Amino acid sequence: EWEGYYESGNKKFIGNFNNGKKDGNWIQWYDDTLKQSEGSYNLGIKNGEWLEWDDKGKVIVSITYIDGEKWTSKKICFK
Repeated sequence: EWEGYYESGNKKFIGNFNNGKKDGNWIQWYDDTLKQSEGSYNLGIKNGEWLEWDDKGKVIVSITYIDGEKWTSKKICFK
């Protein structure tokens, strides 16, 4: 499991590699510790549901990938 950090010391990402490629669940955070994105890779290729959050912590995008191709995409708007 790999972890990256901002200069502030806050966690930037966490995930795994397999044969030098991203593999399994990956999570990224903004420097203020709010989640930025989360999804899975299969040997470097995005697969399954990916979520993205804005800098206030609200989900703004939900995308489903199948073998790296966007299968469905939904932009979530908040007023």
